[in-house]
Amino acid sequence: MRFSSAAVAVPDVGPAVEKLCELAGGDLGSAAPDLAVLFFTSHFEDEGSAIARAIRKRFPSALLVGCSAEGVIGPESELERTPAMALLLAALPGVTVRPFELSAESLAANQEPEALIDQVGAGPQESPAFLFFGDPFSLPVTHLLERFNRAYPGRPVLGGMASGCEAPEQSVLMLEDQVLRAGGVGVALSGAVDVQAVVSQGCRPIGRPLVITKCRRNILFELGGRPAVTQLRGILEDLPPEDVQLINRTGAIFVGRVINEYQETFARGDFLIRNLMGHDPSSGAIAVAEELRVGSTVQFHVRDAESADQDLRHLLAPLVDGVRPAGALLFSCNGRGTRMWAQPHHDVAVFRDICGRVPVAGFFAAGELGPVGGRNFIHGHTACLALFRERPVSSAS
Repeated sequence: MRFSSAAVAVPDVGPAVEKLCELAGGDLGSAAPDLAVLFFTSHFEDEGSAIARAIRKRFPSALLVGCSAEGVIGPESELERTPAMALLLAALPGVTVRPFELSAESLAANQEPEALIDQVGAGPQESPAFLFFGDPFSLPVTHLLERFNRAYPGRPVLGGMASGCEAPEQSVLMLEDQVLRAGGVGVALSGAVDVQAVVSQGCRPIGRPLVITKCRRNILFELGGRPAVTQLRGILEDLPPEDVQLINRTGAIFVGRVINEYQETFARGDFLIRNLMGHDPSSGAIAVAEELRVGSTVQFHVRDAESADQDLRHLLAPLVDGVRPAGALLFSCNGRGTRMWAQPHHDVAVFRDICGRVPVAGFFAAGELGPVGGRNFIHGHTACLALFRERPVSSAS
């Protein structure tokens, strides 16, 4: 198994593709890539077909998949607000790479898990991992991920929604020779590859976990038998001054819902983070950007640049632990990068600091896809990583 990656910031499409292919292909040596994952900024959205043809001509053995984005990520840099492209190439012996395309219409036609399995073309018994890229305007991604959770329990879906688009049919999705303006595209990977997910939501908990005792849909009325607002106020009163200043400055309070209630204790990575949308002082209720249910455990969280940095390092380091992945894909929220940190290239710099010179590429997404507690969700302000390692043939399934 061998990976290579490159990114270029060149304003003209022809020279950009030529330079990108030269840089990425040179590191593969004599190995022929089986997979090419491409991201390019919306400056090139009208040249999608030409880009696909050029990449496929240069790497005819590779299955091409990718999308347009606000910014792209390369092995050493995050290229924001400038014409740029990023490419990851992978030679994957012993790995089955299956392309698939999904649309809102095809998903609505049949809701059964078997229908999705037929569309994807990979059986659950193969234990596939998925890379997926979607159009944010046309695809019901929350519903789609729940379909994946039912059809492929415990299997990761990693990727993101195309960004840099402000209206329907502005995003570009690539799959083989196809250039699409709606729906979603992906690949299923099975066989001699292990894909590990890192989902860093960039938050840290405050207060203590509390059990929901009264709610309706996304409205949280009571926590631990007391009004939700009363519980939140009590937590805020006990915070250290620096956290109070952070909340006063940013208003950044979030609600984390525990995914696996069977754990005895909860820590980073155990919560699905969702926005706190507002509150009603008269009723003591809080509105959350997530469906809730009585008996679930939640904890309030805060997010800032320092917390996001610590969270990514905390979650990534144990998965590497001296054994580097062969390659990686990085999907960062378009609210990260220089919108969150004063210095550029933060997420890829953390990746290199922990993993070393591992080939990596990615993009800034309008919603990042990745699992929490074994279930796939769409996230915001999150960095999701797919780490690729070779799996011995004897254990591949």
